[in-house]
Amino acid sequence: MTYEGKVQNGVVVLAEGVRLPEGCSVQIVPISPVGDVQALRQRFENHFGAVDLARPVGADNASIDADLARAYADDHEDG
Repeated sequence: MTYEGKVQNGVVVLAEGVRLPEGCSVQIVPISPVGDVQALRQRFENHFGAVDLARPVGADNASIDADLARAYADDHEDG
């Protein structure tokens, strides 16, 4: 069963009318970000960037099919 509430002064306050037995163990999973959403987005976007793999990559199906054919044809007995 899932219950909802909000943190007030460091204490989880459940929605009105919800009562759990005294001593009941609970697991808290935050469902909304804490803090400034823009600051969180900026921290996330700081991880964006470019990667140079030193070879062209893409969604060229013919090239992908050729790579798969080579991999399946290789008996891997050279090592």
